[in-house]
Amino acid sequence: MIRSYLKKKDVSGAAQSAEQALAASDHPRIRVARAEVLFRQGEIVRAEKEWADVINSGYAEARAYLGLARVEGDVIRLRAENSKNGESRIVTFETGELSELMERREAARTVKSATGTLESKYIFHRKGEPIGDFRKAWAGA
Repeated sequence: MIRSYLKKKDVSGAAQSAEQALAASDHPRIRVARAEVLFRQGEIVRAEKEWADVINSGYAEARAYLGLARVEGDVIRLRAENSKNGESRIVTFETGELSELMERREAARTVKSATGTLESKYIFHRKGEPIGDFRKAWAGA
C-alpha cells in the first residue's frame, strides 16, 4: 500500500500507511518503504539511517541499497563520492523511453532460483547477479 500511495504522489497517505504497517509488523520491507516516505518528506538523514539499518541487519532488500544511491521517485541522484570522476549526477526518467525501461527493469527484479524467489539488488542483472564487464565479451569476440 505504501508504494501505491507514493506512485500516486500522495506522500501523506504513504506516511500514514507506513506507520500503520509498522505498528502491525517491524518487517525490513516496511522500514525501507517508510524510508522512501521520509526521503520524499525531505528527512534525508532519517531515511538514510533507516536504509542503512536494514542493510546492516543482514536483510537483503534491494530498495535499501537503491535508497542509499538516492533514488527519489523518477530521479536517481549519484553522489560525487560514488562516481568514477568525482562529479555528482542527476538522472531523471519521468517520461519517455527511460521511464518505460525503468518500469520494465523494476518488474524484472524478482528472480526465481533453486531456493525460491528473490528480489535482485541490481536494476540490470542476469538471473539476479550483476551482468559484469562488457569489455570481457568484446575481447573474446
